[in-house]
Amino acid sequence: MDTTTDTQEVAMTILRQMGGTGRLSVMIGAKHFLSFGPAKEGSDTGRGLGAVSFQFMKSAGKPNFIRVTLQSDDTYTVEFGMIRGMNFRQTKTLDGMYAEDLKRVFRDETGLVLSL
Repeated sequence: MDTTTDTQEVAMTILRQMGGTGRLSVMIGAKHFLSFGPAKEGSDTGRGLGAVSFQFMKSAGKPNFIRVTLQSDDTYTVEFGMIRGMNFRQTKTLDGMYAEDLKRVFRDETGLVLSL
């Protein structure tokens, strides 16, 4: 089992479910895509079964960062936050989200739409 390939596969699956990197980049200015490998027991690195995060354009008072983590029950944990310079502040965490909820949750929390 190639962890790097599995990590990238989980990240790409999440991004496809949200519309794909091309659409995310064009529609919301997404950048700084980062994939995370699975969490290892006794380690602070890794997330769930894998994760992806990225930064996007900010609306006034809304988050500009998201991290989506695949959990073992085939749901997602979605974390929103605000990045400004070198400072990060987490604003909301939603557990138990399904793939079909990702676009709606993103719209509700950021005010940005991921589909035409």
